[in-house]
Amino acid sequence: MKNITIVDDIMGSGKTSWAIQFMNDNPNKRFMYVTPYLNEVDRVEKATTCKQPTIPDKPKKQDTKLNDLKYLLMQEENIVTTHSLLAYFDGEIRDMIKELGYTLILDEVFNVIEQFKVSKADLRLLQTADYFTVSEDGLVRWTGDIEETFSSKTLNEFRNKALAHTLYKYDDNIYYYRFNPKMFLAFDKVYNLTYLFDGQIQKAYYDMFNFKYEYKSVSLIDGKYQLVPFKGYSGAKFKHLINIYDGKLNDVGDKKYALSFSWYDSSKNKKDIEIVRKNNINWYKNIQKTTSDDYFWTCYIKDMPKLKKGIAKSHIPHNIRATNEYADIHNVSYLINRFLNPNEKKIVVKYGLSVNQDLLALSDLLQYLYRSAIRNGQPIYLYIPSSRMRNLLKQWLNDEL
Repeated sequence: MKNITIVDDIMGSGKTSWAIQFMNDNPNKRFMYVTPYLNEVDRVEKATTCKQPTIPDKPKKQDTKLNDLKYLLMQEENIVTTHSLLAYFDGEIRDMIKELGYTLILDEVFNVIEQFKVSKADLRLLQTADYFTVSEDGLVRWTGDIEETFSSKTLNEFRNKALAHTLYKYDDNIYYYRFNPKMFLAFDKVYNLTYLFDGQIQKAYYDMFNFKYEYKSVSLIDGKYQLVPFKGYSGAKFKHLINIYDGKLNDVGDKKYALSFSWYDSSKNKKDIEIVRKNNINWYKNIQKTTSDDYFWTCYIKDMPKLKKGIAKSHIPHNIRATNEYADIHNVSYLINRFLNPNEKKIVVKYGLSVNQDLLALSDLLQYLYRSAIRNGQPIYLYIPSSRMRNLLKQWLNDEL
């Protein structure tokens, strides 16, 4: 059953505008629009007939918003909500979606498989009280009171994911979340709005469950956004806007795995990490001669303490998406060499998934860069010391991928 369309086009191509237009042009269809950010929820709600699940001023339980979603489904309303709520959809919601014939529009890829971090102390508490069991396939099943609430947010999330049958155990120390594939099949139609889908874990997930999907892109034709044949992955039109620093400050990133998730954790790289910190400041203050008002940078959040001295306020998350808050910034640093981190890789290997890590890395980089002034057609200046990441970007700009 080919009920999935990947709307795969560059940021700013009009994917969200097409989705809003599509919903407004089809008042007899039922839609659920799911996006990563609350500001996008507000925007879509204002532009369509969609309603968002809400929480009372003093919610008594963690699942209040989920109950409100179920109420909106019973009313057969169009709904707009976030990725975070989608992660808790249960069998009751799945059955309602299937019966009522909803179309899902998923803005950006969803974390269909990811590590769930839980402390040893929290696990001991749950295990001592026999709150859950683990089946042979690793599925965590909640055996405690379903109304049980904890002071710990992590424990409440553990309970909710277990109740939704989306929590699995990998080994003694690793638990992970896996979205229930039956949820996608419950929708009449699914549209994934994204870019570089071929490098996403969600593609590998679809392939694992033998989902059939087709690729489309978006074009503005005679004043209307329309789905058109897939355009491919060309970055040539941005080449004149992205000015990449090439010089000695890049030497620290020459090796293939320099600036990777694990590289930052190694004590033998302590001196080089300090070089990265100093080079970053040198580039933005002395080479670009700019100020913090026209500059942002990123690293893995765990490495912030090693790199933030003097520039902490200019840091933004490396996986930031769907915001124009930084659209007036022209100077950007990217201090990451993106691979699957060790625990992500363990989970991917467990399922035998095939992930193109170069496209995954490029996708994250481009999403990050598009938060800057480039989204307004203005030039940006980039310090990206990882030779691997720099070369991937150049290949994309030169249409060499």
